[in-house]
Amino acid sequence: MAEHPPENNHLANLGPDGRGSDGPVAGVSSGAQKMWLSDLSIRQPVFITMLVVAVVLVGLISYSRLGLELMPNVSLQTITVSTTYSGATPSEVERSVSKPIEDAMASISGVKSVRSTSAESSSVVTVEFESSTDIKTAAEDVRTQIGLIRNSLPSDLQEPVIRKTNTSAMPVLAFAVADTSNTRSPEEMRSLVDNQLKQQFERLDGVGSVYVLGGTVGEVHVDASLKQLQSRGFSIQQLSQAIRGESIDMPAGRVSQGPTQEQLVRTAAKATSLEQLGDIPVSTPQGSIAKLKDLATISMSQADIQSYTRLDGHDSILVVIMQQSGTNTVRVADTIQASLKAIQRQYPELNFGVVFDQSTFTRESISDVQLSLLMGGILASLVVFLFFRDLRNTLVTVAGLPVVVLGTFIALNALGISLNMISMMALSLSVGLLIDDAIVVRENIFRHVEMGEEPKAAAGKGSAEIAMAVLAVTSTIVAVFLPIAFTSGLIGQFLRDFGLTISVAVLISLAEAFTLAPMLSAFFFHRVDPAKAGTRKASRFGSAFESLGHGYGRLLGWSLNHRRLVVAFGVACLVASLGLIPFLSQSFRLRRIRVSSRS
Repeated sequence: MAEHPPENNHLANLGPDGRGSDGPVAGVSSGAQKMWLSDLSIRQPVFITMLVVAVVLVGLISYSRLGLELMPNVSLQTITVSTTYSGATPSEVERSVSKPIEDAMASISGVKSVRSTSAESSSVVTVEFESSTDIKTAAEDVRTQIGLIRNSLPSDLQEPVIRKTNTSAMPVLAFAVADTSNTRSPEEMRSLVDNQLKQQFERLDGVGSVYVLGGTVGEVHVDASLKQLQSRGFSIQQLSQAIRGESIDMPAGRVSQGPTQEQLVRTAAKATSLEQLGDIPVSTPQGSIAKLKDLATISMSQADIQSYTRLDGHDSILVVIMQQSGTNTVRVADTIQASLKAIQRQYPELNFGVVFDQSTFTRESISDVQLSLLMGGILASLVVFLFFRDLRNTLVTVAGLPVVVLGTFIALNALGISLNMISMMALSLSVGLLIDDAIVVRENIFRHVEMGEEPKAAAGKGSAEIAMAVLAVTSTIVAVFLPIAFTSGLIGQFLRDFGLTISVAVLISLAEAFTLAPMLSAFFFHRVDPAKAGTRKASRFGSAFESLGHGYGRLLGWSLNHRRLVVAFGVACLVASLGLIPFLSQSFRLRRIRVSSRS
């Protein structure tokens, strides 16, 4: 161990009763050696104890409320506009849908790039924004531009779906459902999932959206008779316009019922059966009128199957469930699993199989990091015991570690940071830093105890002597890691949790080192006879540590005598390190988890 600073003699004289002549409580230092925070903790141990208990309780509550996710909720500065144009070819989709949307997106400020993918009946336009752009404001601008060009898009185009891309926008759970008893037809199974099961999952807390894939979807086919059309003077376009114009629900104004009551009126003209659809009138500009069933054959059939899913050899339907942004992945998955069990009891003839559960990997990953955090605390305690060679001193030193960790959970909850790989990794890496301040303070206090001072006096004096050094070390750590939290760009969004977690944790450890550490030292240490301190010190460190100390002393002396050579060696190492930068690979990739059915 390094040599300690010389003893300061400005402490108030202590009487045999432990009280000083200049103060009511032993251990309260005066003059330049006064440290009000440590003195307060020594004078008011009950207050500090209650404060620690409050931190522990609130920390446990905060831990239970923290979101548990694999990665931080990061927005990728990307917005997608998905549009469905049924029956259109890729070239028609590109010309009528993708190109107008691209032109509208290009006029938005902050746009970095615009890409589009046009396929049969679908268009996906991806808009990437600059890292400095507020993605929420950008999403509103995209909606505004879509609204401005909506009338210029095809009338039978489905409403465009606008989504912000973020790391939490991925499936939390996917399961397949099959009717192994064959009591339902494929159309009835798809209808059951669409109209009943899907709605049950959408009502669950934390569920954002539910997608259904596979199965057989019913579809109404209207097969026009070319012979009837030509003989009666009708065209395919007139049939299409008649179906679109007649089978529709629309508001029809208000009806007043007295001076204080008013009801909305809506015309329900949408066909609900094949008979109603067949009775739709079709007219020509010349005044000819015919019913749809006289010009075409109307039947209920199946839509074209574009994907297949199978479960245990049976045709099945895949249900993909997305979680809401910022929710607890594990909690949402557990809620879905509980709902699945309830549905299984409600429909015993159905077979459910979970094909993907993100919470499993998230739970295992966070569990591994938590184990690393626990092992780090244990190893740090063993290292402290190795150097202190005093069990009581070691226990007092590491007693504040759980308090600091729980206090960090309180801050994370207040800052809106979830428990994820980044924040937990930061906490596990900072375990050693969390007890650095306490080690320095308690070692200095223990030095005064070995010099024969009373524990309370040693606690007050030792804390005051080392206060500025501990504050400087902690401030340096915060100055290094806090700016990481304000890094811009996509990487900055990931590192925000890392920088804030370490900075908050070391600041809480600083407060613990000046409150709980002196208080425990004052009441759990005992006075040591100075005559036995040399023997105790020799037994603590042993010959190996003494040899290490002497070797370090010789190396330090040589370095001070050859300062220019040491500085030149340091500069050479720095230049050599900078020269290696071009040879380092630089990459940052995000892997997106996709759940798809066999096509």
